[in-house]
Amino acid sequence: GVQRGRLRDHRAGAALAGYRRAGSRAVSLEVLPGGSHGPTDFTIVRPIVLDGHRIGTIALLVNPDAVYAKWSAYASIVGLILAFCAAVALPWSVRLQRKISGPILQLARTAGHVSEARDYSIRVTPTGDDEIRTLYERFNDMLAQIEQRDEALQQAHDELEARVEHRTRELSAEIAERKRTEEQLVQARDAAEAASRAKSA
Repeated sequence: GVQRGRLRDHRAGAALAGYRRAGSRAVSLEVLPGGSHGPTDFTIVRPIVLDGHRIGTIALLVNPDAVYAKWSAYASIVGLILAFCAAVALPWSVRLQRKISGPILQLARTAGHVSEARDYSIRVTPTGDDEIRTLYERFNDMLAQIEQRDEALQQAHDELEARVEHRTRELSAEIAERKRTEEQLVQARDAAEAASRAKSA
């Protein structure tokens, strides 16, 4: 804070007014062109100008210890406030993180299990009434659609295999019937040839 002050008339060179803070030490306050610094105090000297003419000079002896003490007190208060806010916010942030990251991690584990096992009948149980529940419902809808498509593909595959097996049996029966017909034709031909030779003899 300001320890001493003096207002000097520039033309007369005499001091017009002075100030000394109670309890401050006696220090010579000389009017210097600028400002001088000491170990703990520094002097501020500024001209007083009126209508472009210098009419006086003001000199102040300032001790920054009081300012530093206030800054230190303010810093301590700010530190305490920040520490209090952190202590209050930390439990809430942990709960909020668990509320958000917990369901997301569960969803990720379920998705990994579905991918590994190829089991699209798995569902997650929606909880709460917020965006996480909506995400769970959309995930279940996606699994349901994939399951329906997988079942449709499996059914089409089974039907195709059944048709192929049925056609294979039909072709096998046709081939067997054709062989029997050919054998009968060969036997009839041989019998006819034998009868013809018998008549010729």
